[in-house]
Amino acid sequence: MGCQTTTNVPDVSALPTRQILLVDDDPALLDVLPRTIELRIAQVTVTACDSAEVALDHIRSGHYDLVITDLNMPRINGLALIRRIKPLFPEMAILVITGHGDDEAEHQAMQAGADGFIRKPFDRISLTAAIERLLENP
Repeated sequence: MGCQTTTNVPDVSALPTRQILLVDDDPALLDVLPRTIELRIAQVTVTACDSAEVALDHIRSGHYDLVITDLNMPRINGLALIRRIKPLFPEMAILVITGHGDDEAEHQAMQAGADGFIRKPFDRISLTAAIERLLENP
């Protein structure tokens, strides 16, 4: 798949949009979550990537306000992705969403530079609140 971008901004040139990069190896989540985010948060564009490698290419070539990443992915996992992003873009917010996280995983993610951590399954209200908080506090 690579990456796929969706937006809920009718005329992108007329309004400022916030760019979100979603990184997860679960195709179902990549299909549903961008639409969920766009329905609940105004003026966002979500680019969904199915691997950290592809996400890193997008991060280097574009501007993102927020990266939402899973921890448990093949080849480059979420912790390694965070450790690659933060030295290059220390101001970029990172939210971890994971179904395999415990307190130690959360601690490691925050130490690596994550700004938030949510365990799967999560509800839309908690996810939306975390995204809005991170987008409002650059």
